Amino acid sequence: MQRYIPFGYKIENGMTVVNSTEANAVRTAFEMYIGGASYNTIAKHMESTGVNYRHDSTAWNKNMVKRILENERYTGTVDYPFIIGRSALERVSAIKAERNTYRPKPKEIPVSVPVAEIFIYTPNLETARLSKEIDREMDMPGFDKERIQNLILQCAAAKYAACAERGRE
Repeated sequence: MQRYIPFGYKIENGMTVVNSTEANAVRTAFEMYIGGASYNTIAKHMESTGVNYRHDSTAWNKNMVKRILENERYTGTVDYPFIIGRSALERVSAIKAERNTYRPKPKEIPVSVPVAEIFIYTPNLETARLSKEIDREMDMPGFDKERIQNLILQCAAAKYAACAERGRE
């Protein structure tokens, strides 16, 4: 059975409204993906919670999760009420781009490039992790400024180390 309305919504009295059980699952999917989970991990989690994507089946797959994570309607449109913030959708999109394994390999740096241009920052796992942790902390109500400052300093140090390492190659 195919869904005619996006997961997280239902029709009530002729209006599109939030289905609270499904909306909580949508939020969970976004939180898990931003936290580092894969589509398959999220799908397995959704199956274990008992929330059905389709009314006739308890099965979930990565394509269902992908459709949820790419759906802009959750941010609130004329026809659909708000479920998640735009910043969460943008973060998911950025993470998806980082995880893209089909990116072309970086070009070789020609020998004639000035030394200053060699110290170009390229993200690594540590700086990506720290950046995500900073974003998560800043989205928390009543966030700890001192913790965020420490995370920013750690991230800056990691970025500097990555630049310096790149310069030695």
